[in-house]
Amino acid sequence: MKKIVFLFAMLYSALSFGQNTCATAVPISSIPFNSGPQTTCGTVDDYAAGTLFNVNYGGGEDYVYSIVISNAPVTYNLALGGTATWKIASVHSACPPTNGNAIGGIVTGTNSTGTANVTFPTNGTYFIFIDTWPAPACGAFTLSVTVPPPAPPCTTNISPANAATGVVYQPATQLTWNSVASATAYDVYYSSNNGTSYSLLGQTNVTTIGVTGNAPNTVYFWYIAPVTGPTAATTCLSRATSFTTGSAAPAPANDNCSAAVVLTASSTTACGATVAGTTVSATASAGVPAPSCSATGINDDVWYRFVATATAHKITISNTSTSTAAAVYSGVDCNTLTQLTGACATGGPAVSGLTIGTTYYVRVYTTASTATTFTNFDICIGLPPLPPANDDCANAIALSPFSGPTSGTTVGATQTMAAELCGGFTGTANDDVWYKFTALQAGSATFTLTSPAIDAVIIAYSGTCGTLTNISCADNGGFGGGEVLTLPGLTAGTTYFMRVYGYGPIGTEGIFTITSSGTALPVSFVDFRGERKAAANALAWTTQSEQNSAGFELQRSAGGSIFSSIGYVASKAAGGNSNGIINYAYSDVKPFAGSNYYRLKQLDKDGRFTYSSIVIIKGAKSTKVELTAIYPNPALDVLRLMIAAPANQKVTIVITDITGKMVMQQAQQVVAGDNNVSLNVDQLSKGSYLVKVMCADGCESVVSKFMKQ
Repeated sequence: MKKIVFLFAMLYSALSFGQNTCATAVPISSIPFNSGPQTTCGTVDDYAAGTLFNVNYGGGEDYVYSIVISNAPVTYNLALGGTATWKIASVHSACPPTNGNAIGGIVTGTNSTGTANVTFPTNGTYFIFIDTWPAPACGAFTLSVTVPPPAPPCTTNISPANAATGVVYQPATQLTWNSVASATAYDVYYSSNNGTSYSLLGQTNVTTIGVTGNAPNTVYFWYIAPVTGPTAATTCLSRATSFTTGSAAPAPANDNCSAAVVLTASSTTACGATVAGTTVSATASAGVPAPSCSATGINDDVWYRFVATATAHKITISNTSTSTAAAVYSGVDCNTLTQLTGACATGGPAVSGLTIGTTYYVRVYTTASTATTFTNFDICIGLPPLPPANDDCANAIALSPFSGPTSGTTVGATQTMAAELCGGFTGTANDDVWYKFTALQAGSATFTLTSPAIDAVIIAYSGTCGTLTNISCADNGGFGGGEVLTLPGLTAGTTYFMRVYGYGPIGTEGIFTITSSGTALPVSFVDFRGERKAAANALAWTTQSEQNSAGFELQRSAGGSIFSSIGYVASKAAGGNSNGIINYAYSDVKPFAGSNYYRLKQLDKDGRFTYSSIVIIKGAKSTKVELTAIYPNPALDVLRLMIAAPANQKVTIVITDITGKMVMQQAQQVVAGDNNVSLNVDQLSKGSYLVKVMCADGCESVVSKFMKQ
């Protein structure tokens, strides 16, 4: 039986990879249809780029389906899946494909999935071409063809009320409508010609939006078309309502530099007094040097001034409705202004080289070049965040698959070296941070970076700090996406370095997470977790890959420093090797009465071992942010903190010397429950230090003392 199955698999593989033209198109004989896992790799690029319904796609290898339509006109939903990005499914009424015979399709862009409805207008044979952007040249995909869901019912406009007058339009007109239970999104249609024609403003999944760019004393019509999946309601024009905007607001009092509003600069990293502002009806300032960022947007600039209380400050612009920048100027008065070098950024810049007691001017404006784009905002001034501990190569944080995902940030980071070309792009490296890892055995390692906040670039190096050689990089994702960097051919016992920075300019810094796996890193943990269940403590962990793994020794401690063995779980991986997810569990039926600290000692077959992160289980859930443990103590280069939190929130970790002088600070995102956070303290001098955790609402943990060796 195994031989038959193997032979069938070989035949299927041969058929799949031999398929690449319309002559050998895979027929879609019935609806619904699901292709299952497929790939374009090995199918050859038979149809040139630019011939599909989106001319930017088609440079990769092709996979072709055919479908016979006998009930036209008919609409089907096409959905692309699979791990590859930049895919296209292009539907054509003839072969070879051309722009002229294309009737629709799907593109996924930086995502791996996409869906769209395609209407087949006449009976006949159609062809569906699966392809990719010029890079990657091929990849994994799935295709499904189904009958789309029925269109949802129309909704009712709420605000502005029909025929309302004097409606506020600066910085935006707020549109609100009733929700529809079956809707997954809403298309917003807008008209400025008395409803003669409408344009699609965009799609949203909420029931209120702000529309910018309206003119004063003008009539607008609008309606909403609810969407269910890929299907939008088509009969909602009859629900359109109208409103008339009011007159333009007067220019703000601080429209010119001479009337700049005074801001109070804080002497801490927290903002000083926050001041509400607006660019509504503001005009461009004459006779002032253009800012170094988004200079075309200064048609609505407003002004502030502050007296420096430190040699560096951070200007923060928040609560805006559109992209908003700020530039900082020096000068005796408004007639002698010069922008400080590099002191311009969306969201507000961090500026250095200031003279304490000197007055500086801040120019705030939306980055859009259109004169009708305005925003309300809040502005405040504090000290810039301290650089992360791994701001330079010498203080690179060690990555290990045994400690699970590693949290990082580029906030406050400074540039170590120039940005490098990666994937055809060169960004800005003003905020690079550093990591390192040691290959425990020859093989490959994969690093996955995820971030909701930055367009990350990740570069790997061999060598030592100061004499680094770029060996590979990843810059395939976009803002808020992720990157995957695989490093083959690593040498056992060799330490490698990795640099992470945001592709964007100053003001686009943020947080991210890195996980690691691969044959060079024998066991890759996804996580190690625990919870109290009745009288026992339930422990669980998940590995993403294992190489030469023997098993896991469970160790427990009452104080987080001295551990003893309480059990052993053998590896479930066949022969100690796996490249897939494996789940493990262990129950401590006789835990300590108070807090219990657990760790895994992962053992290889060759006798080598390493430790996981520590999990703490307490008797009751936290009701406040607590620093429950620090280890090792004394610390040599890395100090680990156990932070318990009642909810997901941002906290700040502060280290001071014995006199109370702050020597280190790090922002950290924590989740509800226990969090294991690593701090690189290698740069601290030997001696005694105090560490505490602060949260945004002012709470502070108990102060703990540790020794730096």
